[in-house]
Amino acid sequence: MKTETLRWQQSLDPARANEHLKIATQGLFEVLCEGYREEIDLNTGERKFLDELPDYARVYTLATNYRSHRGVVDTALFVIRRAFDPVVLPLKALRDGPDPLKVVAETREDEAHFVAEAIRHTLETGVPPEEIAVLMRSTYQSRPLEQALREKRIPYSVVGLSFWNRREVKLLLNLLRAARYETLALADLIALYVPGFGEKRALEAAEDPSLLEKRAEGRVVLDLVARARSLTARKGLDLYWAVYELVHAYREAFFDPILLDLAEGVEETAEERWKNVKEALRALEAFARRNPEGDLDLFLSDVLLEEADPGEAGEGVRLMTLHASKGLEFHTVFIIGLVDGVLPSRRSRDSQESYEEERRLFYVGITRAKEELFLTTYVEGERGLVMESPFLAEIPHLPTHRYDPRAGYHGRKASSVVSELSRLAGEFDF
Repeated sequence: MKTETLRWQQSLDPARANEHLKIATQGLFEVLCEGYREEIDLNTGERKFLDELPDYARVYTLATNYRSHRGVVDTALFVIRRAFDPVVLPLKALRDGPDPLKVVAETREDEAHFVAEAIRHTLETGVPPEEIAVLMRSTYQSRPLEQALREKRIPYSVVGLSFWNRREVKLLLNLLRAARYETLALADLIALYVPGFGEKRALEAAEDPSLLEKRAEGRVVLDLVARARSLTARKGLDLYWAVYELVHAYREAFFDPILLDLAEGVEETAEERWKNVKEALRALEAFARRNPEGDLDLFLSDVLLEEADPGEAGEGVRLMTLHASKGLEFHTVFIIGLVDGVLPSRRSRDSQESYEEERRLFYVGITRAKEELFLTTYVEGERGLVMESPFLAEIPHLPTHRYDPRAGYHGRKASSVVSELSRLAGEFDF
């Protein structure tokens, strides 16, 4: 249902109505969760429809949700009714079902491991992988999840590109590969950054850097790559911090212009791409902590194993953003990263309208679930402790599982027992 159709509904000519004319309209409630409230007054439209066609007009409220059970529907209503300008949706479910399970992990990596374990448990009950979806606010959130799914050999498909195949992530990888004197990687950097250098000319310049020396942009690329080459002997966290500082030092001069171009001039999209670059740096940090003597060659070898497509398009567990999930439905849904600043995003705090759009996204995600819904959060972010999403606090009596990677996840029935045993183990330090 789009705005043009709604305006047509409001402009119905009562003179055209007669005993032979039948007109049907639909979707008056659903669009309230799609952000059309300011564009058209839906309640007025419905009232006008009734008042101006009193002998013919009838309104049938489609209040039954046939997709989801009561636990999912009630959760969605708790969220949407707390909106700044609430809509009282007369929704009801035909069948009972469990409330969503809120899961609290220590870190994003632990959250990803929980999701992978819960997916494995769900698959073992006979649910097809294509009936399982993991929804997230931003694409950068998929990286630790993809890694956890690969480790457990769970097939998955990403709506869009898998993390290491995204153009902005390739940009960072090509910088690191150019530091190892890989000609094609350097050519890619040149083609992206230096005006007038297409694929063929960029390859020539990669083989003969003197072709770049007369161009300001060319000198930036040469300087950046030269500094990157000076880091190749470093290892572990020393390597990570050196790369981190180099990338941030060249963000404004090199990365931002390319990301804005990839985003077709849309600053918000460019910022999302920068988050993917930061996530790739975070992957390097995690590698460095696992491998204190790990060098650039070893890191790139690890990445190469993860760059391969995880499966055919459309096969396996679905990974997608909340935006991409509209109109879809799944047996089991995980909504990850329910942290203040992620969902709702930090930018949404600048306006009530943006904040409510985040709420509507959460509502959309919840209502994708037919049977099982998991709402996951974590307590430790990149810069310290984080707060869980305020949207979670709006859902009363939400059962909570505190995930301990040592104990793992063994299904809803076992989760409360395992959580209590983990708590006691922590208290008594067995």
